[in-house]
Amino acid sequence: MLISSTPELRARATPAWIAAVGVVAALAAACVPGESLLTDTLPTSTGSGSSGQTSGTDSASSTGADTDALEVTSSSTGDSDSGSGGEGEPAGEGEPCSLALPCAAGLFCDYADDRCGQGEELGLCAPPPIECDDLSDTRYCGCDGAVHLTPCDVMDAGLDVSALGQCEPPEGAFACAGSPEICGEGQACMHAVSDGGVLTIACTTAGLDGCGLDCGCILEVFPECIACTIEGDFGVVLEC
Repeated sequence: MLISSTPELRARATPAWIAAVGVVAALAAACVPGESLLTDTLPTSTGSGSSGQTSGTDSASSTGADTDALEVTSSSTGDSDSGSGGEGEPAGEGEPCSLALPCAAGLFCDYADDRCGQGEELGLCAPPPIECDDLSDTRYCGCDGAVHLTPCDVMDAGLDVSALGQCEPPEGAFACAGSPEICGEGQACMHAVSDGGVLTIACTTAGLDGCGLDCGCILEVFPECIACTIEGDFGVVLEC
């Protein structure tokens, strides 16, 4: 920029004014087409400063982190939804069931082997029998680990009887191993194999009167049995 030498301009040309014009001229001379002096002279943020300004890279990184957080939240929500959907409604008649998947009201979870779904086996929901044996001295172990008076009491609770032997027999009784039944004093736990090879394990009272814990006497009453053992103070086990 040229400074005119007219009298009017010379009158204005104070030292301060001349210095200001010189700065503008220097800036104009240093200016390169396509670049901004304002941009070049602004301070850049390191991303960790306290000024609150962030660079473009920091902003993009922050946005990416937010996106990742949203994806995680969405995934977690999906898992929660699928978990609640897995619970579903109680199983209906003929449908698979387990202790974690109970049957609808009026049904019980029937396991074919009375082992309460041990392993991966599932039961099937079924209506309880109309009548149940009510033997005064026999109790029944349920899949809930409790002792019940009759099998119907177990099934009315939506459960099956258990042959796992996990129930603690009441005083004066003993578990009939391999069976849901718990024999009372004066009963024998009989393991009997039929002609067809079917094993039946159950408590029996018939024929034991007068024999007490005398296995010789008991085997005379049950000639089809081949072995008699005494368990504890009063448990009689027969192999027939």
